[in-house]
Amino acid sequence: MMTMARVLVVAVGLLALVGTVMASASAVRAGEVTSETPMNIWFHPVGDGSYVFTYSTGSSASEAVKKGGRYTKTPKTNIYYGTKKSALSETAHGDAKFFEHAKYSVDVHNVQVKGLEDGTRYYYTVGDESLGAKGTSEVYSFVAGPVKKWAIYGDYGITNMEKSLDVLLEDGAKDRYDGILHVGDIAYDLHNGNGVRGDDFMAALQPVMATKPYLFVPGNHEKEGNFTHYNNRFRSLDLIGKRSRSNTGLWWSMDVPSAHFVSIDTEVYAYFADEAQQQRQLRWFEEDLIKANKRRAEFPWIILLAHKCDWQDEVDFTDFRALAHKYGVDVLICGHQHNYQRLFPGLRRKVQTFDDPEKFVDPSYWTQIVVGSPGCQEKISKGLAPYKDGIASYYLSYGYGTFTIPNATHFKWEWKQTNRATMMNADSVDAAVAIYEQNESRLSADAEVKDRMTLIQHNHGMRPDDK
Repeated sequence: MMTMARVLVVAVGLLALVGTVMASASAVRAGEVTSETPMNIWFHPVGDGSYVFTYSTGSSASEAVKKGGRYTKTPKTNIYYGTKKSALSETAHGDAKFFEHAKYSVDVHNVQVKGLEDGTRYYYTVGDESLGAKGTSEVYSFVAGPVKKWAIYGDYGITNMEKSLDVLLEDGAKDRYDGILHVGDIAYDLHNGNGVRGDDFMAALQPVMATKPYLFVPGNHEKEGNFTHYNNRFRSLDLIGKRSRSNTGLWWSMDVPSAHFVSIDTEVYAYFADEAQQQRQLRWFEEDLIKANKRRAEFPWIILLAHKCDWQDEVDFTDFRALAHKYGVDVLICGHQHNYQRLFPGLRRKVQTFDDPEKFVDPSYWTQIVVGSPGCQEKISKGLAPYKDGIASYYLSYGYGTFTIPNATHFKWEWKQTNRATMMNADSVDAAVAIYEQNESRLSADAEVKDRMTLIQHNHGMRPDDK
C-alpha cells in the first residue's frame, strides 16, 4: 500500500479489542511442542479433485526451536486421515523442502491426498507418528468437495489483525463460508522478525486454514528476496500452476463449479521487474482465457483474482485489461487499497451505471471489487477509484467479502463489516477527520453485512473491441 501520514481519529463508543493475535497463536500451539511438532498447517484444492496439505517443522521462529534447538533429522511427511476421528486408518506420504532466508529456516512439508468423496467429512492429523505425540498435529476435520461460498480479502496483517479475526474465526466455525481467497499482502510481512511475523499470522488463522481450503495470491508485501517467502512457504501452489500450465504458484488458474478462477501476479512490473517474465505471464494469461472460453458452457463465469485493480499504482494494466475485456472476464477482485469499494461495470473511464446499484443485469464490462480492509498496520485508507460516477458502493472500514455462484447466470456478492474504523490514512488531520465524519453514519459497532450485489449475466463470452 502507498505510504501516507497516519492520523489518529478517536471515536466514542468504538468496539473494544476482542483478544490479541498472540493469544490466538498461543492457543493453537498449546500442549507438548518441540521442533518436530507441525505448525503453519493449511490446505487447498489442486483442481483435479485432490487436495494438498502443507505444514512446517523446525521453524527457527518457533519458541520450541529457540529453547530446545532444532532436530538433526527431518521428520517424515505424512497425513493420517479417515471418516472417524477415532480411526485415522488412511495414510498418504509427501515430501519436505528446506527453506532458508536471512535468519529464518524451516522445513516445508507437502502431501497430496486423492480419491476423497465429495460431501464427506474427513478427520486428519499431519506429521510423523514414529516420533510420538510431539511429532503430529492435533486432529482437524474438513468436508471434501467444491467450495460453495468463498470468503475473500487482501492486505491482512498481524497488527490490527483483531479487527476481523474473531468474526472470521466465528463465521468459519459456523460454516458461513467454505473457503478463503487471500489476494495478496500477507502478515505484513511474512519475513518480518526473522519469520516470526509469518508464523504467527498462520498460527492465528490456523483454526480456519486447517479446516477450510485457503488460496493465496502474491502482493507487493511479498516482494522480499524476490518473493522467496511466498514461493517457499506456499510452494504447494506450484501444483496448481503445473496443472494450469503456468508452472508457477505466482499465477495460476482453476475450475470451480460454474466458474473459472484466474489468478495473476500484478507485482511483476514493480519488483524485480523482468520483461521476459511479464511477457510470459501475458502469453499464459491469453492462452488460459482462450481455453476457458471454449468451455464456458460448463464454466460460464470467469473470475480474475489479483492484488491490484487497473487504476492502482505500479502496475501496467494495459495488456491485462485489454485481454480481460476481449475474453469476457466478468469480475476482478483485488486488495491493495485498505478499504472496500464495489464499482459499476466499466472499462477505465467508460462507466455503465444501473438504476439499482445492487443489481447489474447483462453488463458490457467487468465489475471490479476492492476488499483490502480486514486489518493491518497501515489502517484504513481513503484512496478510491478515479472514475467519475464509477463507484456503486464503498466503506472506509474493516471487513471482508463473500460470494457464491449459484448458477450460470447469477453471481451473488456480500461485504461484511467486522469493526468500526479507528484510524484513517490521510495527508492531514483535517483530511482524516473528514473521512471519518463522511462515513460515521455508515459505521456500526456490530459485525454485519453492509453491502450486497447480484450480478446477472445471460451472455457470457468474448466481447467486441471497445475503442
